[in-house]
Amino acid sequence: MPSAIATSYVSEYKCHSNAYIGSYEVSDSPPLSLPVCPTLHSQLFPRLLSRSPVDAHSTSPGARTRLTMAQTLLNLYPPLSPTVAEETRISDHWNDDALFQTYLHRLPEPTYDQVMETGRIHARVKCSRARIRDLNILRKQILPRQSAQIDSDLAKEMFRRKVLAWQMFRVNELPAELLVEIFRYVVLSTHVMRGEATQKLRLTWVCRRFREVAIGDGVLWSRILFTDPSPWSRSLTFFERAAEAPLDICINDIAFPKVPTISHQQVMFLVEIFRTKAHNIRSLIFSLSDWLCPWFALKMFENVDNANRLELLQVDRGWEPYLWSASHFRNPESREPLVLLGGNTPSLKTLILNGISLNWDTVNTANLRALDIRRLTRDVAPTVQQFRVLLQAPNLMKLYLHSTVPQFEGPLLLEPVFMPNLRELRLGDMSCQSAMNILRCMHAPEVHILALLSMTGADYTPLFEMLTWRFQWIEVLELTVVQFEDNTTAREHIMKWFDSMINLRVLKIESLNSPAVFRYLLADPQEWRDDSHPFSQEPFRSSHGFMHHMNPNLTTLVTNKIPADELAFFAKGRDDFLLPLSVVAIPEEKWKEYTPQQKAPLAFLDKRIQLVRNHPHHLTTEEHKIRIALDQSFRVRGMLT
Repeated sequence: MPSAIATSYVSEYKCHSNAYIGSYEVSDSPPLSLPVCPTLHSQLFPRLLSRSPVDAHSTSPGARTRLTMAQTLLNLYPPLSPTVAEETRISDHWNDDALFQTYLHRLPEPTYDQVMETGRIHARVKCSRARIRDLNILRKQILPRQSAQIDSDLAKEMFRRKVLAWQMFRVNELPAELLVEIFRYVVLSTHVMRGEATQKLRLTWVCRRFREVAIGDGVLWSRILFTDPSPWSRSLTFFERAAEAPLDICINDIAFPKVPTISHQQVMFLVEIFRTKAHNIRSLIFSLSDWLCPWFALKMFENVDNANRLELLQVDRGWEPYLWSASHFRNPESREPLVLLGGNTPSLKTLILNGISLNWDTVNTANLRALDIRRLTRDVAPTVQQFRVLLQAPNLMKLYLHSTVPQFEGPLLLEPVFMPNLRELRLGDMSCQSAMNILRCMHAPEVHILALLSMTGADYTPLFEMLTWRFQWIEVLELTVVQFEDNTTAREHIMKWFDSMINLRVLKIESLNSPAVFRYLLADPQEWRDDSHPFSQEPFRSSHGFMHHMNPNLTTLVTNKIPADELAFFAKGRDDFLLPLSVVAIPEEKWKEYTPQQKAPLAFLDKRIQLVRNHPHHLTTEEHKIRIALDQSFRVRGMLT
């Protein structure tokens, strides 16, 4: 029967194959002398699928445009009479993915009554291919003239063939290996915090084969975020289905307001289950508001000696109180440093500890690439010797110390640790002397990203003096709540520091105590430069002359909580120096706080202003390029796998 249907359709097409071309007109020429008749598609092809009308109130303008085009492409009966501009737009955009997705989203859910016979679809595909071939022949015959209607009809037919090909694709006949790869793309491309768990379950609801293939693939279930309520039936089901696949586990009651606070008894219950697959855990995150919970979690993992796959460990304690000294703990044992998973973590690459200490001698640094330690009182922070051992990690690329200072005692007489692979350094919430002591412990000439955060309450000018020419390859500099003095000595050292960062491309500034820093950045540094400065040497001097400005490569400025007039002053100054900023990123919430009078001085920036929604986690294009380039350079050097 299907072959008879196909024969019928093809025969009908051949009867009309020469009738439709007379309906076209060619631009800049008289109509072709061919018989005029309705176009073939209006006689041969009924409407493929019924469509609901566009709801102008519930659809965005972009979606309405794509939906209208999708309707036009498939609304083949009665014949259409779009304008030349509409015909051109259809021919240009028929293959856009967004257009096809819009069309599919508007289709009703399929039912068994609406399933089209495979033979009928194949017959329509044959007719569509033949019509596409004939339209292409017609386009060649009228060259060099053109017809917008021919191009539009060709686009409609191509879109029809695309829909038909999608309808007849037999996904269930794919090998299980290919189907699994498709499922993984579907799940892993969904944000873990925005519906990944639901996406996994939906795959099992389609049909029996989908369910069997999905449940049989452990990787599909191995990324588990415990956001369901106790007793976590959904998450533990995922844990079981993951089988022997590498596990990525996250328990977080801080970032998710709807997740109830987890008690230490519940943590002990979950960790006891996790221990059964400790050898398969690849990443483990505990972000818990109760201060006892992280300690109990690490305590129960203390004797685990088979965590050979663990690459990331993150433990966060709640933010209240900010720091807990020994006097705050009723039970002294709950504050004692713990052994890190039996001291056997050979694959550990990222270690993040926020408010909790370890026995630092048990940290395996052989493959450690990122070390992030925050909010530790002095008595549980690493000693100087332990800190030096951590710095000697051969692959360490990122170091972040916030409210954590090693136990420095007396002058530092040891040689600094050479850190050839450190590319990112972040220091925050510490005194000027503590920050300088940390810098004295290290020699890291390859740092490209530097961040200073919450440096207030003292004069940090000696720190800026120490940073001058220490990291001359800096490309990204972040200054968040940093205190700058407004005096002659501070001005000299701050200008020299900025002038030493000749490769600076991205500057991120937030909540500065004084607008003086913008004046410093626009001042002429010639009075402070000496002959050793790269801009004073050959061949730069011969090709560029005297460079009277700092940071000529600076193109991106990211700001927050900066007055609009100060921002306009700095951006206008860069324009006057013919060193304009390409991007000025401002958080969307802050931009909304500006009044029209405050926005007026920034009008000259026009499209250079970029509004950021997820500040401070957003990366500008320039910073993203820098980080990608750094990763590639380390891959070349054999650092990254």
